[in-house]
Amino acid sequence: MRWSDIKDAVFPAASGSARTVINSGSGKLKTYGTVTPADGIAGFAKGCKFTNTTDGEQYTNKGTSTSCSFKKLNSITNSGTAAGRGPSPVIWDECPVLDFKLDPTQGWEVFDDFIMNGPLLAADNTTPVTLGGGWWGETSATAGSTIAPQTDAKNGEIELACTTTDEVALLSWLCGHHTTGQVTFEAGKKTWFEARVKVVNVTNAKQATFCGFAEEGLLGDATLLNADQAVVDKDWIGFVQLQANGDAWQTGYNTAGGAGGVDGTPLNANVSTIVTTVYQKLGMYCDGVTVYFYVNGVLLADSIALTATDVPDGEELAFYFGIGSVDGADCAASIDWIRVAQEI
Repeated sequence: MRWSDIKDAVFPAASGSARTVINSGSGKLKTYGTVTPADGIAGFAKGCKFTNTTDGEQYTNKGTSTSCSFKKLNSITNSGTAAGRGPSPVIWDECPVLDFKLDPTQGWEVFDDFIMNGPLLAADNTTPVTLGGGWWGETSATAGSTIAPQTDAKNGEIELACTTTDEVALLSWLCGHHTTGQVTFEAGKKTWFEARVKVVNVTNAKQATFCGFAEEGLLGDATLLNADQAVVDKDWIGFVQLQANGDAWQTGYNTAGGAGGVDGTPLNANVSTIVTTVYQKLGMYCDGVTVYFYVNGVLLADSIALTATDVPDGEELAFYFGIGSVDGADCAASIDWIRVAQEI
């Protein structure tokens, strides 16, 4: 059929099933509909273009004619795997990074792997200190807490260490030291997050670790983790290693003054076993309705609606990575990289 025969053709209204505009010998080549085809469906040629008439986005089939995998145009597809060292495809493949970079009014994306100018902070810095690259840090008043490049690592890992009872070492990024945090989890806006971290001490009653987002201005001794190394009653959402359950990551959230209080409201008390000195990737994705959690690029079973009680929806948050020593035993945690993106 010639283009002149079809250029003015009227096609059926869009529906949940993809409508075909052009077919090829290996499957559909140009389609449209209200729902992007799910991964694994057959019948779409490799390179098939799909227009989603609901969100106005265009997608292309990066899979095969027997198992499709539609990716949004102008997004960056990760070449790695969930288990690999880099960002997890399941979180980042649909993030429109190029759109954000070409038009910052749509959103922003930042990544730091600490290869250049990694944070460095000696002990006894109870006043927040700028560490370069947008990072700030603080340590307790004793001599045993430090923030420094990990000495045996070539890929820019930063280690937080404590050696004395009730010490804290804390890193913050994305305006944690200001009165306005840069990250929000809010209705209708998408947010992406992932960080690669490891913990040294997994014995109970030895160490507490926080990795996630909390309200701005929490740099300062005992303002995120208290003297008992519990998470204080502030706005926050993310992953915690509680000192009472040292070998497990727990997902949780809290709104200051809400029912959660100290240590917040647990979503899942044991989402992943922490293996000492082994890196894990901790991630979150908010689609504007629900917050989803990931470990090593695998979606966890438990999610939380933004409208749920005590979820800090719409609150201005910053990223924090911190540890606290419970009884004086050596404790440490390292961060290899962090990536965050958000719609505006």
